Amino acid sequence: LNATLEARIEARPADLREAFDTIRASQHELLQRDQMRRRAEQMAGMGSWNWQISSGEITVSDGLQVIAGISGLPEKAQLDDLLQIIAEEDREKAQSSIRAVAADGAPRTLRCRIVRPDGESRIALSFLDGVRDADNRIEGVSGACLDVTELHRRLDRVRRSEAQLRALSMRLERVREEERTNISREIHDELGQMLTALKIDITLLERDIARKQKIDADRQQIVESLQSIEELVDATIDSVRRIARQLRPDVLDAGGLVPALEWQAEEFQQRTSI
Repeated sequence: LNATLEARIEARPADLREAFDTIRASQHELLQRDQMRRRAEQMAGMGSWNWQISSGEITVSDGLQVIAGISGLPEKAQLDDLLQIIAEEDREKAQSSIRAVAADGAPRTLRCRIVRPDGESRIALSFLDGVRDADNRIEGVSGACLDVTELHRRLDRVRRSEAQLRALSMRLERVREEERTNISREIHDELGQMLTALKIDITLLERDIARKQKIDADRQQIVESLQSIEELVDATIDSVRRIARQLRPDVLDAGGLVPALEWQAEEFQQRTSI
């Protein structure tokens, strides 16, 4: 019996050393995991918090402190201390979501604004979930927060750019429609009048030619009519060429965009005297 007791006494320090080594290894592993979590939060712009329902105490991670621009919460901080960093108009919504998770344990998503001490506002997307004990009873609520401020700013810039592009597209379409209207008016007014006059002259000429007995006597008048018709044809050809140049200037193919723009500016100046 004494020998057995002595053997147990001698073995005791070894057992203690083994238990101590196990505890120290576990602490080292926990420390490494905590460091990895902090680095991950920093890289992703994330933070987290945990609310213990029984004590009412709440803890926040370093990542959340960075997002909120604070150095920590008061000792034995409560849920209200966390709510204070949330914009006043979003606090009721945040509190309702947290207490709803505490009641039913169902995960929820919360989007709210966090106001830093210097007044800067950050937009946080939080994923809330219930924390359960060994008996599957809800003992707390945890939240993982993602800082989406920069994402929202980029989206706002994209939306503004899209709005500007839409406005520019509408403006271009209006300009095209105005140009079509002007071209249509010119075709109707100028070419229509010229072609109408040309048709009248041809009709009169046909009538005179039909009266063969008067051809010799009215030869000079017929020649003048032909000359008038020729002038109308030339004017019509010039109008067609001018309208074609307005649709696509020849200088655009010959000299490129800059000379074409200069030509358009000169044409505009001549038409409007501006």
